Amino acid sequence: VRFISSSYGGTDPHQSAIQLILAVRPEWASDDSKIEFARFTDGITNTLLKAVNKKEGWTKEQVDAEAILLRAYGSGTAVLIDREREAQNHELLWKHGLAPELLARFNNGMLYRYIKGSVTSPDDLRKPDIYCAVAGRLAEWHAT
Repeated sequence: VRFISSSYGGTDPHQSAIQLILAVRPEWASDDSKIEFARFTDGITNTLLKAVNKKEGWTKEQVDAEAILLRAYGSGTAVLIDREREAQNHELLWKHGLAPELLARFNNGMLYRYIKGSVTSPDDLRKPDIYCAVAGRLAEWHAT
C-alpha cells in the first residue's frame, strides 16, 4: 500500500485533507472538479471524513462510487493499536471482500474507498434479520 509522507490536521485541516486526497486522485484537481468533505461523528477517537468530487454532470450514485474516506487516528491511540498490523488486517479483509480497498496510508491515518451504508442502532441490533446478518459477517472476518 502506498505511503504518503504527510499528515492530516495541523493549522489548516481542510488544506491537509485536500493534499492527501489529491495524492491518490490527482485528476480531482481538474477545473470541473468540486471536492467537498462530510465529517462522520459516530466514532470515538478517530476523525473520519468522506471526500467526494461533485463533478459537474455526475449523479449522486457516481459521486458516491468515487468517494474516499479519510481516517485520521486519534491522539495517543497508537499506544493501544498497532497501526502496521491494522493496515495488514485491512488489506487481508479487503482481499476477501470484507473491507473497502485501502488506497494509501499517511503519517497519522489512512485513505480507503467509501462503501454506502448506514449505522445500526441498538434497536436495529435487536431484530433477528439484522443480528443474524452481523453475526454471519463477523464469522467471515474471524475465519479469514
